[in-house]
Amino acid sequence: MKDMSHQPYYLGIDAGGTQTLALLIAADGRVVGWGSGGPANHVTVGIARARRAITEAVEQALKAVRTTPAAVALGSAGLEQTGGLEEALALLPDCLHQTRIVFETDGVMALEGALGGKPGVVTAAGTGSIAMGRDAVGNMAYAGGWGWRAGDEGSAYWLGQQALMRVFQGADGRAPATALTSKLLAATDCADCIALRDWLYAPERATDDIAGLARHVDAAAQSGDAAAVALVVRGAQELAAAALAVVRRLALPPGTLVSMTGGVFRSQLMQEIFRAELEQAAQISLNLQMPVLPPSGGAALHAWRVGQGAACIWQCSIPGDVVDNLRQSLPATDGFGK
Repeated sequence: MKDMSHQPYYLGIDAGGTQTLALLIAADGRVVGWGSGGPANHVTVGIARARRAITEAVEQALKAVRTTPAAVALGSAGLEQTGGLEEALALLPDCLHQTRIVFETDGVMALEGALGGKPGVVTAAGTGSIAMGRDAVGNMAYAGGWGWRAGDEGSAYWLGQQALMRVFQGADGRAPATALTSKLLAATDCADCIALRDWLYAPERATDDIAGLARHVDAAAQSGDAAAVALVVRGAQELAAAALAVVRRLALPPGTLVSMTGGVFRSQLMQEIFRAELEQAAQISLNLQMPVLPPSGGAALHAWRVGQGAACIWQCSIPGDVVDNLRQSLPATDGFGK
């Protein structure tokens, strides 16, 4: 093992609902180690399982160096506001317990990554959905993110749920026939809508199963199915409305950066409609861009920011070359990398 302990390192951890990613970067932003683990949303999988997944990812990331990082940023899908040190220590391996640690929502990491550490707004649409933003002095605002029971409009879960409702309406004759029916029956290996209902209400059915139907909604929309197109349009409208709510709440200026992240935005159609909705509804000009980095990269940037020791972390600007070096050396995870 090469001794590289003469320089500081910063560790970012994205503890998600389906996987955990850890990135270790040098002071100049270069990735020197990375690792992955299983689901680590401690609310849904429990503290013990989340800790195991995080520990696995961290141990892989730290193999390249003989020293502990100068700072750690842990972003969790199970956190709704900045977490306490005691909670973070319960999730992190013992080797990091003497390190400077910040425990944040996964939204903060997505924001840091998508905008390359700059202020602005990001709309995240994966299994759930939320828009979040910050201004130049660190004031934060959120819209959406109320969870699958009462919100998450435009998310993969919402798209899957709405598609199921539309299929059942078609089966009743309450709505015209739709290609969604054949696609969802095939996706769930069901012979008919009665079987599909039984699949939906099976005791083992999880939110991820419903969210997994979203890609079939996109496929039907791409083929021109009117019902599927209508769902994608409505989802994009909801996501754009959330982004604009954050812009208004923070009174962000013209030219504000706005980005998008999450699996739902892998749909080219969703991207196009989201852009059009923003341009049509925004009262000021906005600078819409694709994400600079994935949330794991955002976590690494946040750790770098924390490691500078500023009284207010948002007063510490991240140099452009740090962001560029991180992006250029990023492993091929989350659809990013070389």
